[in-house]
Amino acid sequence: MGKRWQLRRLLLAIATALLASWLIRFWPYQPLPGKTVILGLGSYSYIEELSAQIAQTNSDLNIIISSGLPADESRPIFKRFGISKSRVTLDNQAQDTLTNFTTILPFLERHKVANAILVCEDWRVDRSKALAEIVLGARGITYSFAPYATSNKKYSYNREIDRKKILRDQVRGYLWLFTGWDPAGQLSGEGYR
Repeated sequence: MGKRWQLRRLLLAIATALLASWLIRFWPYQPLPGKTVILGLGSYSYIEELSAQIAQTNSDLNIIISSGLPADESRPIFKRFGISKSRVTLDNQAQDTLTNFTTILPFLERHKVANAILVCEDWRVDRSKALAEIVLGARGITYSFAPYATSNKKYSYNREIDRKKILRDQVRGYLWLFTGWDPAGQLSGEGYR
């Protein structure tokens, strides 16, 4: 009975994800009035550097880094680019792409963020877009991308693997959206520095 129950739960999750995907794409929502932020996703120095470069030319934008470098490595990067500490929020709660969004969502809502410029590696854009559509889109937060072009061979593009990861992430995203539960066991909370 255990395997049959697990299969039923999986099929129900997939059906829910497909229905929710259709609903979210066609559900009319008005973008929230509010501010724009730069949201860096990932733990590489070039994410902080590209976020800082964007902030240099847009002095009204604040930066949020989700699961970036430790503060003692990240803060000097922003200082080097002339970005004041008051414009940068570092959050180290996320464990993966989904939790990059779910852990930072309370902060975005509390600060009335209406738009996010997502900074991530080029190989991560498709997965990030799928999850941003679910997590941010359901809250009326719009987004755009500023991808960092990487030559990281470890993440060479494989369309079949990428599709599977995106589908898995979408199922997790919809489960989180409708139930607050993340099957991977990550919990959202707050731990900003």
